[in-house]
Amino acid sequence: MSKIVEIKAMKNSKVFSPFVVALVFFTFNAFSFSTVNLAFAYKITRSIGFPWNGRLENGVPFPRMFSGYVLRSKEHTYTTPELIGALLDAIQGVRRDYPNTCDLYIGDFSKPRGGPWYPKHRSHQNGRDVDLGMYAKGNRQLHSFIPMSGANLDVSKTWCLIKNLLATGMVEKIFVDKSIQKLLYKYALSQGYDRQYLDRLFYNVRHRYSRAIIRHVRGHRDHMHVRFHAPWSELAGRHLRLSDKETRVIALAQQNFLPKRVLVYVDDPTPLEDFSRQLGVSLKDLKRWNNLNNLDNVYPGMAIVFYRKNFEVDAMKVAMTLNTDLFNSPISSELAMLHKNVVLDILPPKNSETVVVKRAVRWKIPKARLYRVRKGDTLYGIARRFGISVSMLMKDNRISSAKPIIKPGQILKIRKFRHRRSTAITRAKVYKIKPGDTLWHIARRFNTHVAKIMRINGLRHNSILKPGMTLRIPQ
Repeated sequence: MSKIVEIKAMKNSKVFSPFVVALVFFTFNAFSFSTVNLAFAYKITRSIGFPWNGRLENGVPFPRMFSGYVLRSKEHTYTTPELIGALLDAIQGVRRDYPNTCDLYIGDFSKPRGGPWYPKHRSHQNGRDVDLGMYAKGNRQLHSFIPMSGANLDVSKTWCLIKNLLATGMVEKIFVDKSIQKLLYKYALSQGYDRQYLDRLFYNVRHRYSRAIIRHVRGHRDHMHVRFHAPWSELAGRHLRLSDKETRVIALAQQNFLPKRVLVYVDDPTPLEDFSRQLGVSLKDLKRWNNLNNLDNVYPGMAIVFYRKNFEVDAMKVAMTLNTDLFNSPISSELAMLHKNVVLDILPPKNSETVVVKRAVRWKIPKARLYRVRKGDTLYGIARRFGISVSMLMKDNRISSAKPIIKPGQILKIRKFRHRRSTAITRAKVYKIKPGDTLWHIARRFNTHVAKIMRINGLRHNSILKPGMTLRIPQ
């Protein structure tokens, strides 16, 4: 029988603030564990102003407990929770495709309070910038920024890093020398990426698309300068006077991007490799966190610590469940969209009488497809890949919210959607979605509004765009 255990929050940690502790209990056959969610309550991170003229309030130091990267400085790693979550996911994506790859060398983020940093940097002022090294050939570990070229750049790994950064949906700009851009462009083209998409992604290779993300800046041949969107931190930076309820929503959302410390009590003898696989963490990290270098198994009574990096719960949904009357907030429209380039998976709270959602679309559910869970998969990642919500995926596969666990080899049912509008379809043209497209960009390209595109296509706030999908564009 699994036992409920007492969880102690991390002490002396610069990553978490010990304010509100919420305990969520899960059970395995071999062990039981509890997750510590440390909400920031009344200490939120604010990204104020611009990266070249701004400051950072309550910045969070980039975590040091994971493998896969090396930080140059302890003092200059302060940033926003959104950047932390996105960058950790991107690095994990590289290590998933290249399991034995060397660590990524990471340079400066921002100073503890942000602000000017002359003459070292012109930007890095409000917690949204970071300097990333690139991967070298021969799996060579770098301990500084060195000039890269076709002779020493591991183009495949570096492109994998950029691909995973873009997949987070949080990247605003990537600044890197045009000579590096040409190498990456050529490699991506050889891997089957659409030339038109790459032309819109790289500004300095062929066509100069005005909204291209990857751009040339002098002095960036030895590293990439990546600028992220930080929607919740930017929102807090724009509204310095917030009510307690508004502050709590932003705090919960920001906390959801940060790693969570989990304490596990083992119930049955288990091989350490199987144990790490079930937890979804690397064996190397698990041994390092618990000083288990010479141990091959875990035994009953042992207390094991690990850290979760993936966001399985929609932060806005959690916040709204606690404060449904937040819809009366004067900043409700910004809480809903957050940023013109970012669309979040926002769902109404359960059993709420204050929120009414009207739909003009009736959904018909045909036969579901089957998907075999792979190593490293998460419920969030699978739901995002197939354009459905996590709650729908769990419901269709009878996965309990008290035990939201999937294992490699498990077969999941994935819904396929067709929609039929209940009203007459407005005269419209058809557009095929390309990699990197967002509703906001498509709306601007065709001089229309996001709301109109969503309405005519039966899209919801939690709908996800995938390359190859077709949209009707109102005229």
